[in-house]
Amino acid sequence: MKLRANLKKLTPEQKEVEKRQFEKKIAHKKLLLSQAIKIPPAIHQFATHLTESETSSLFKLLKKYKPENSKEKKIRLKAFVENGKKFTTPKPDILKFGIKHVVSLIESKKTKLVVIAADVDPIEVVIYLPTLCRKMDIPYCIVKSKKWLGSLVNLKQTAVVCLNNWKSADDAEFSDNISMMRQRYNDCYDVAMNTWGGGILLRKQPGYVDPLSHLQEVKAVRKK
Repeated sequence: MKLRANLKKLTPEQKEVEKRQFEKKIAHKKLLLSQAIKIPPAIHQFATHLTESETSSLFKLLKKYKPENSKEKKIRLKAFVENGKKFTTPKPDILKFGIKHVVSLIESKKTKLVVIAADVDPIEVVIYLPTLCRKMDIPYCIVKSKKWLGSLVNLKQTAVVCLNNWKSADDAEFSDNISMMRQRYNDCYDVAMNTWGGGILLRKQPGYVDPLSHLQEVKAVRKK
């Protein structure tokens, strides 16, 4: 599927409308494809993301640890220079991002929680992170949009963020969120790894036989 060839002749408003229509068509085709084929458990687990209320509660807490942007950094450095102070301030507790950096922190067990986006494309970028977090016993969760994660670290989008430390005043809130993460994801990892997705349209086809149910029937006949 391609955009219109005469896109250059359109006004900026018409280009935006054309782009949105194109994105809707792609999203619709992806949805139909995901319903038609069987989705492996490792990929299907990203369909179980946090609800809106859970996400808003978590993001409200994580926004307190948002990294400074370029303007804030300039203001801070300017104040240091004007006051004649040396750059010996301790590292602030902020969100870490970047897939390589986050993986390194997980492997060294330096991070305390991980938040992964469900709509990363290609999915291979993050598909192994739940398994890695489970192995290292680090609580993790999956949220719906990489744009939401990007807003936490002053980017348009990012695949994953993590947090190493937080203020003691937020211990109670983080404890509640971490227990929710473990209950929803870490403790249910084995179930997720045995749950297939998709195949909805396939099962609606006339004459379709579920392989698992057919196998159970064959075993029952053999036992007799």
